[in-house]
Amino acid sequence: KEIGPLLKKAVTDTRTWTYKGACGRYTRVATLPSLANAAKHEGIGRDISITILNPNNSQLCAEYATYRRSLKSAKHGDLWTERKVKEEVLATIVSTLRYRHEEPLLRIELYLIDHFSAFRFDISDQYVIVTKEDKEASGLRADSGTYFYDSYKDDVRLSERQSICVGFKEIVPIGSDLNIENLRSLIIETDVISEDGIDDLSLGEILKSINSSEDPYSK
Repeated sequence: KEIGPLLKKAVTDTRTWTYKGACGRYTRVATLPSLANAAKHEGIGRDISITILNPNNSQLCAEYATYRRSLKSAKHGDLWTERKVKEEVLATIVSTLRYRHEEPLLRIELYLIDHFSAFRFDISDQYVIVTKEDKEASGLRADSGTYFYDSYKDDVRLSERQSICVGFKEIVPIGSDLNIENLRSLIIETDVISEDGIDDLSLGEILKSINSSEDPYSK
């Protein structure tokens, strides 16, 4: 029960944020908007690092979908498939690139990795919160200055070194200016997935996820 409040408090009190996980849905919907608002309110920038799955790795996305279907939480919500994983990751990629371009006080690095873990790391200046996908599972908190806090940060750094860094920094359409037609062109330009791979996905679902403000873990 403390995980949600701790994450929300950390966002308002930090100048840096590091996320390492799978699809980054909570990061997309809650963390990035909160960090942008905090930066605007204080007039002080934030340094953000986000590491998520490589959507161009079909085997990886299929394995992660299998993992998600094995969890107790799979009884609720949509069925996790390789396609759904890719759509969620692409929605997070586009949203992240949008914030990188539109919010000058946010310096964002985006990484795509070819393996996944059962754990997610959210690291602020004050503490790291380690969580799992199961909402009933306990989280782990390690405060700044402790051995474990530094170790988790080092783990993420090592992952970043093994990842693909997304360097795309062009304009990303927002609101009604982003539609299915230019979304496809945008994804192709980012070079994060093959054109053939895009044709197997629902651009409508990706667009819906990009524009959604619903916390996926509030249900």
